[in-house]
Amino acid sequence: MNSIQPRHTWTSLRPKKVVRLKNPTTIYIHHTATVSGPDVPALLRGIQRYHMYRRGWFDIAYNFGVDYHGVIWELRGWGVEPGATKYHNHYSHAFVYIGNTQSHPVPDDAKRALAWLIDEAKRRYGPQVVRKHRDVAATACPGAYLSAWLDAGRPLPPVTPAPSLLRKGDRGPAVQQLQRDLTYLGVANLAPDGIFGRKTQRAVKKLQRFWGLSVDGIVGPKTRAVIDWLLTLTPQARK
Repeated sequence: MNSIQPRHTWTSLRPKKVVRLKNPTTIYIHHTATVSGPDVPALLRGIQRYHMYRRGWFDIAYNFGVDYHGVIWELRGWGVEPGATKYHNHYSHAFVYIGNTQSHPVPDDAKRALAWLIDEAKRRYGPQVVRKHRDVAATACPGAYLSAWLDAGRPLPPVTPAPSLLRKGDRGPAVQQLQRDLTYLGVANLAPDGIFGRKTQRAVKKLQRFWGLSVDGIVGPKTRAVIDWLLTLTPQARK
């Protein structure tokens, strides 16, 4: 089961009104069309304020959001009528990818999280039709890359276990993910090229030094555990 960041981790605003869904039969997929960044709660609060105070909606428009790293965020939550798909909200849930998939591909972890949400909706409410926002409106939403993945039947790549140790000279997807994680955590600004070079090693040592680990520049079980723990925290808690 995927963990979900509860609503209180990103907002203290209460919705103006809550309308319950009776028999949801459809899921509409959206993207925020915004630049994705590490401070997801701040981004969600900005979207919420825009939806509530500029658009006049009851709350942020979506039921759940998925960020770049595949973290699921509770927005309106299960069984609440969304506001994202005009004329179609009364019978549907709205899931949104937090980012712009018109210009950027969807990471595998985010695809897995969206697939899990869709399966969970089916488990809770029975068979569901999965549609794109642009199927019912004059919009590019949810973007070219996400639309292509949905049209292809939502294929998921196999999960490749990461090696037990990562060190200078290593290459591959595990190094690329490490670079993304270190950049996301604000340790360094690393290009995710999948090459464990000097800059990546310096970033690992910086993190190890700060958290009182052995400063060897090697990502072993203890260093990986610290990184994974930090990724579970909200950006405010990391500061």
